[in-house]
Amino acid sequence: MSNNKSMIAIGIYNSAIQKRGMIPQEAFEELIMRLHGMSVDLKEVQMILGMNSSKMIDFNKGWIGQVPSIYQGFDKKPLSKSQITSIKKILSILQLRNLQQNEWTTKDNYISFKRLELSAEDYSQSNIPTLLISYFEQYGGEDFKEYISEIKTLYAELLQSKPTIKELREVAIKEGFQEVYVESPGRLTNVPKEQQSFAGNAPLKKGGVIRFAPTPNGPLHLGHGRGISILSDYADKYDMEFILRFDDTDCSTKGSNLPTELNIPNVYNHIISDFTWVRGEAPDKIVYASDRESLDRYIEYGRELIKNSFAYVYFDMGDKKYIYGNSVDENLNMYEALINAGVNPQFADAGVLLGIPSDMKTLNRFYNMSGEEIVNEIRRWVELNVYAQKLKPSNIFGYSNTESGTKIMRYQKNQNIRVQDRGEIQWLWPTLNLQSVVDDKVEGVTHVIRGLDYDYPKAVKSNDVVVLRTIRFQTIMRELIKAPPVASTQNWGNVSWDGDYTLSTSKLRKMIMNGDFDGRGFLHPSLPTIYALRSDGDNWGASFKFYWTRFNLPNALDPQFKVDSYNALNTELKSTYTNERELINKNNQIIKNITKLEDGGLYLAEEQ
Repeated sequence: MSNNKSMIAIGIYNSAIQKRGMIPQEAFEELIMRLHGMSVDLKEVQMILGMNSSKMIDFNKGWIGQVPSIYQGFDKKPLSKSQITSIKKILSILQLRNLQQNEWTTKDNYISFKRLELSAEDYSQSNIPTLLISYFEQYGGEDFKEYISEIKTLYAELLQSKPTIKELREVAIKEGFQEVYVESPGRLTNVPKEQQSFAGNAPLKKGGVIRFAPTPNGPLHLGHGRGISILSDYADKYDMEFILRFDDTDCSTKGSNLPTELNIPNVYNHIISDFTWVRGEAPDKIVYASDRESLDRYIEYGRELIKNSFAYVYFDMGDKKYIYGNSVDENLNMYEALINAGVNPQFADAGVLLGIPSDMKTLNRFYNMSGEEIVNEIRRWVELNVYAQKLKPSNIFGYSNTESGTKIMRYQKNQNIRVQDRGEIQWLWPTLNLQSVVDDKVEGVTHVIRGLDYDYPKAVKSNDVVVLRTIRFQTIMRELIKAPPVASTQNWGNVSWDGDYTLSTSKLRKMIMNGDFDGRGFLHPSLPTIYALRSDGDNWGASFKFYWTRFNLPNALDPQFKVDSYNALNTELKSTYTNERELINKNNQIIKNITKLEDGGLYLAEEQ
């Protein structure tokens, strides 16, 4: 950086103030424009400002952080007419959704609080441009991040025109967005086109089954609470059975044998209490993957997959030596040996592998096949590679990797606490890819709402290997065991909160084991857990659920739990209703009214 450029920058800035009468902010913007025109690169501009700010009249060092966005603004192309039209259409649709939320607060169907109305307006102003950008990101559209100021301007213009719900609805219908309102009856069936082969198209009807499936390796946090809130709303609305299922077969990394430092002596009961507090009633059914009946079922499904030439057994003998069967019978014999291996087995490691390569390209090829093609191709692959003994040790090593391989069952010395309490020992355990699909089939699960971390189109765009592998692998597994499709959609969002600590259970666990939180472990009141809320007798679980399903826009992307907002809402609800049951009944009434409107083909905010 030359000293000459620094002198020029100081001169331009000070002269703009002293001779041209500009205010410091204007002088700063003028300086940046001039330096950009002189082809001074971004890093050099920042260095000039940082080193010479004291020589510049009333210069605010905080302005330096604005330089990258200003520079980006110089380089970006203006929005085209078609882009502006597209943005306006989506903004209109998002505004419709917001107005419906706002209208709903003013009707007898909802709780009419002025503060809730203002909240809806504030939410709209601050979040709709971001929602627009997220919409395009999620569904493979254009990247509008750098045009956030232009989008805000377009949205301000839309608000000034004060469009009616009827006008906005006409835009939505014309553009094919008929179901954009908060409580859409098609939310659970209208999945993205790219995900159809995974989700199927299970009809949304009375009597379905929906599930919440935590791993019992710690307490439930605020994000889990949002999931339970939304899921229970659907369960009530469509008379679905709501199952709480404990995915507790991964004992080595997500075991329920919690250290005493975590302060949760019975994590299962702890989670059941969390669930019941949020929902307002106990689960309709509790399923434990570690039950003897369930474990026997997984073992039998593994055996059937081997019999049908879909899967095979391997023994890792150590020193890069692997043994695997060359026929159905030999694999079945090895399978029985695996079941009864004991604490000192003949192998260093062992498991059951699905007959499919583990690379993403091949996995994607199988995923895009029809059901019958998948069955035939996997059987063919096993016969040509496994039975013919063509697999190299390096192949088996890759296939047996739990995270990226094709393992569906594995030998595991770690024992689940419930299995131990029964006085049993279990050596052969299913991976989640087998366990989850089998459980969904047996329990008759029809619909699943996931977090955005399992959004298939987003995973394709970002090449999220973990998500893609899980979805594709489980799709293939469903075909092999003849499990019916499950309709799936994303609704939870990436939940955050405005408190001091992370929502990650694993990260909190590390902090606790390092001695944080005064020895109170997960029971510390400052943590973002359901327990921290329910342990305060002033808090209602119904208020918490109301916060996620009514107060905060239910289909918000990346929602944030704001502690003060919840506290204010809880106080207001408690002053309005005599007891919590009254509020629960009011929420059920809202759900019935919504259903009534939908049955008549009306939008939420419309009068009948």
